[in-house]
Amino acid sequence: MVRPTIRRKNLFLSYLARARTLTRAWTKSYTGIEAVMLTGGVSRGYADEMSELDLTLFLHPATYRLWIERCQSPLPEGDNLIGSWSVDLYYASIARERKEAWSPLKIWDRSFARVLYDPRGRLAALLREKVRSKLEPWSLHEDAVEADWYWEMALDWIHRTDVIAGHHLLNRSFDHFLGLLFRAQGELMPFDKWTFHLSRSLRFLPPGYEREVRGWLSVRAFTRSDIERRARHAKRVLRWWKATFAEAWLDSRARAAIDRLRRGPMNLTAFDRRIGARELLRFPLRSVAAVERRREGWFVHLDSDRLEQVLRTGIAEMHPYQLDRLRNAVRELPRR
Repeated sequence: MVRPTIRRKNLFLSYLARARTLTRAWTKSYTGIEAVMLTGGVSRGYADEMSELDLTLFLHPATYRLWIERCQSPLPEGDNLIGSWSVDLYYASIARERKEAWSPLKIWDRSFARVLYDPRGRLAALLREKVRSKLEPWSLHEDAVEADWYWEMALDWIHRTDVIAGHHLLNRSFDHFLGLLFRAQGELMPFDKWTFHLSRSLRFLPPGYEREVRGWLSVRAFTRSDIERRARHAKRVLRWWKATFAEAWLDSRARAAIDRLRRGPMNLTAFDRRIGARELLRFPLRSVAAVERRREGWFVHLDSDRLEQVLRTGIAEMHPYQLDRLRNAVRELPRR
C-alpha cells in the first residue's frame, strides 16, 4: 500500500483529532447518524495547511429520507468551513452503498478509510465487502500496447508537422505507464492529483526513475529532436516494464485463444464469451484460426501448421507489429 512521501511538517495528528472532535459532536447531536468515515489525504497519513477533512456521514434510512430526499440536512454537503477547518462533507447510507457499483477511484480512496464511528460494525463490514482489487483479463497487456501506441504516434506527428500534438501524446503515454506501474504491483490506481507522487513509494521502479521521468516529461523545445528525445525515454521505461512484469505483458487475448485452441476445437459461442469472437476477424488470430460449421454447430479451430509458417515468415496482409504480437502470444511465460 503506497503512502505519501512529502517532505514537509506533517499536520496529520491535528487534523485527525479535529475529525474525531467533529464526529463526537455530530453523533451526540444527531441520532440519525449510523457511522462516520474519514477518507482523502488525511486518512492516508498526511496533512498540511492545504488539506481538508473528507468526512462521510452514513445515515439511518429515515434520516436519509429526511436529510437528503427532502433536503432537510442541518449540515451543508460538499465543501464548507467549520471555524478555520476546511471540510468536505458527504452523505450516504450503507444500504445504498452496498447496492452501488463502486468506481475504481472510490475503491482506491476508501481502501485507506478510517472508521471514526461505527457502533454496529456495519461500515467496517461494507468496506471489507467492497474494497477489492480485480484486474480484468489481459488489461495490463492491452494498456501497455496503448502506452506504446501513444509515443509512437507522437513520432508520426513530426511528419504531420504538428510537434505540439506530439508532445501532448507523450504526456498521454506517461499517464498510461503510471497506471501500468501501479496495477502490475497489485495497487489500486490513485486519484490523479496523487498518482505520480505516490508512485515514488512503489516497490519496483525503473533504474534512475526520477531522471527518466524528467526526461520523459520535460519539453525543451517544439522540435523534431525534442520529440525524439522524449520518445527514447518513453521507449526505454516501457521496455523495462515489459521485462520486469513479463507475465502481465505477455498475457494477451491472442495467447489465451491459442492456448485454449491447442487443446482442441472450441464452440464459437463459448469462444465468444471467453475471448470475443470478433478477435477471429482480426490479425493476428485471423491468420491462424478459422471457424467451421459442424453437425453440432459452429466451432473454432487452430491450424497448427499455419501457425508455425506464419511465425517463421509472416504474411503480406499483416503489419510487422501484428506478427510481433503473434510471436509474443506463443513465447514461453517466465517461471514464477
